[in-house]
Amino acid sequence: IVQPLVKGSFQVLYQIVADRVKHDTKAAGKVALTCHSWTSQATESYVTVKAHFITGEFVLQPLVLQTRILRSHRTYHSRGLIGS
Repeated sequence: IVQPLVKGSFQVLYQIVADRVKHDTKAAGKVALTCHSWTSQATESYVTVKAHFITGEFVLQPLVLQTRILRSHRTYHSRGLIGS
């Protein structure tokens, strides 16, 4: 009974954050995207995509859009998830 409650809570939170990201990036007009990759101490590779924009108050606002583990470089190329 706890698992559906937690899942539902995360879905509501996700939607609130997603709506805020859409609103803020639309208001900014121009958005730069960056991609960062790194390897953890456990030798797992990760990639993060971030959006950066300047707010109406002239403050640089970075937003993490997604972070994923890279299990195999070759697999991501074959799925078209990263360029060749």
